Amino acid sequence: MVFFSFLDTHVEPAARVAAHLGLLGLSPEAAHLARNKDKMRKRLTAVDLPQPEHLVLQPGKPYDAEALAKLLARPCLLKPADGTASMHIRRFESRSEFDRHWTGVDPRPTYGKGAIASGRFLLEEFLEGALVSVETLTLAPGITRILGITDRILGGESDCVELGGCLPANPPFQAECEELARQALAAIGFDFGAAHIEMLITPAGPRLIEINPRLAGALVAQMISTTGGGNLPVDLVRFHCTGDIPDYGPSAGVATLRAFHSPIDARVRSIRKSSLQESSGVIRYDIF
Repeated sequence: MVFFSFLDTHVEPAARVAAHLGLLGLSPEAAHLARNKDKMRKRLTAVDLPQPEHLVLQPGKPYDAEALAKLLARPCLLKPADGTASMHIRRFESRSEFDRHWTGVDPRPTYGKGAIASGRFLLEEFLEGALVSVETLTLAPGITRILGITDRILGGESDCVELGGCLPANPPFQAECEELARQALAAIGFDFGAAHIEMLITPAGPRLIEINPRLAGALVAQMISTTGGGNLPVDLVRFHCTGDIPDYGPSAGVATLRAFHSPIDARVRSIRKSSLQESSGVIRYDIF
């Protein structure tokens, strides 16, 4: 029997059920820390790992006015502390812009599938740099394999919507990114399963943005499967069932993902396939 989730909002309850049944799975405490980014940031601060400056806010509750003013002296992002899928994220360039939004902010936004936010928000400094994600598989406490690093193309509102990416990314500070991922997982007690760890590469090195305690979405798992010669979602289910370790080495090729969108409301009338599917060296080409 196996009991775990590919969805952020269901990872913690699934971990608690698995622990109760004595099944292989992630520690419920680690799942809780990863899903609540304010608590995760507190744990990372305790072990001095690099991350954005931040402040925890809750509508109707007192806050540190001096810390808020210091943060809002530069561009900032506001996001639910237990958010998912880049939902309900706003970018602010000034204190007045933030104040206008905060006055009418929805204190308990929803994420779909019955999931409702806790009501806690993170205000974080907006860091300039390249966004990458480190995909990992933890076999046991302190033993983590790096499955790959993927970069991102960002756009949309607040420049927080992921429009594409490439695997392998081979970013600057690659060794530091891999080490930061392992240190962050250890800091929250992450002891089993896949994780999708996002970080920004600044001129001073990587800064940890968040730890997602599940397999990467947005077709990244398919990219890893294509370049690694396996079926990562299926292999992950088998890993949870039996403990058999998936064999994924360095990428044997390159996989890319690109989303296109219209800046205006329109109706899609047709989609023309590219000649890429017939090109030499192309393993797979899909349009969704």
